[in-house]
Amino acid sequence: MNESTEYGFSRREFLAGTSMLGAATLFGLPRTAAAEPPPETTSIRLVKNPGICLAPQYLAEELLRLEG
Repeated sequence: MNESTEYGFSRREFLAGTSMLGAATLFGLPRTAAAEPPPETTSIRLVKNPGICLAPQYLAEELLRLEG
């Protein structure tokens, strides 16, 4: 087995695939983008519980603050 087909595709197939990807970006194929609706819950209350592991609670609190 030669090196070019060792990973399942040849160099020629790889270049054909990347050129198709480049053509698709060049032509600017339509992309649908939609914003997510605002969350239904506007506020939550986090309880400080002295448990075994507080890391998930700290992480969730920071992520929720960043999200708004």
